[in-house]
Order: sequence, then structure tokens, then C-alpha cells
Amino acid sequence: MNVKKIGTIAVIIVVVGLVITFASGAVNTGAKAPNVKFVAFSPDGKQTLKQDQSFLINFRVHNYEPKDINNARIVTTFSGDSRYFGIDRPDFVISPPIGASNGESGDQKIQVRAGELGDQLAIESKFTLTLYVGLDITDKREVDVRMEK
Repeated sequence: MNVKKIGTIAVIIVVVGLVITFASGAVNTGAKAPNVKFVAFSPDGKQTLKQDQSFLINFRVHNYEPKDINNARIVTTFSGDSRYFGIDRPDFVISPPIGASNGESGDQKIQVRAGELGDQLAIESKFTLTLYVGLDITDKREVDVRMEK
């Protein structure tokens, strides 16, 4: 083998080593999502409503982090058609900030309203509450809802 071939092989080995090093470093160095979770979540199980009725989803948010959390928000979505259900606060920021080391948000409530079914006899939907701290999803809870005539 000549010196040129050995040099080329050495450069390729170094480049491959650098690519592997940077790729594994990028995957492993990401910041961990804050430890902030839903607690005291209700209702449990499936909720059944009649047309034009409503119910409350109740919860608190608990902070297990050693610092205050001032950017927690809840986004509530549901499967299905928006003609049948409404949410009073689909996206809201928890205020005031949640205190450090076992602080809690206080009682939070989201009202879900059932609309009119029209020709349908019943409809079911899954409501998902997603807890964000900054851009990180830190917890999710779901409630199944059935609306009947």
C-alpha cells in the first residue's frame, strides 16, 4: 500500500469516528423534561352526558422540581366534531407560578359542554389534557365522554 492510500483510509476513519461521536452526543445531551405532573385528577372513567349538559374536569399540577415553574400550561383537545362538544379553556397558562419542591397549582377546572346531537342517537369522544412546561410535554390524562339524547 502506498502512503496516499493509507492517508485516505486514515481520514475516512477519523471522519466516521467524528460523525459517530457527534451523533451519539446529540442524542444523549438533550435536557430532561421537568418533573411536573397532574395530581388529584377527576373524573375517573367514562362520563355520560345528555344534550346541553356539562361536567367539570378537576385537577392540580404538582411541581417536583427544585425551582419555581412559571410556564406551565394545559392544552385540552378531543376527538370528533366540534359541533358536539365545547371546552371553556382549551389552552391556558397556570398562574401564579407553581412553587419549587412539592409546590402545587391549586385547584384547576375545565368545563366540558355537550351540544345538540341532531340526528345522532349518541356520540363518544376522548378528551386529552396535555401538561406542557415550556415546550416539553410532562404529563397527559384522558377522559372518555359519551353524549346521549
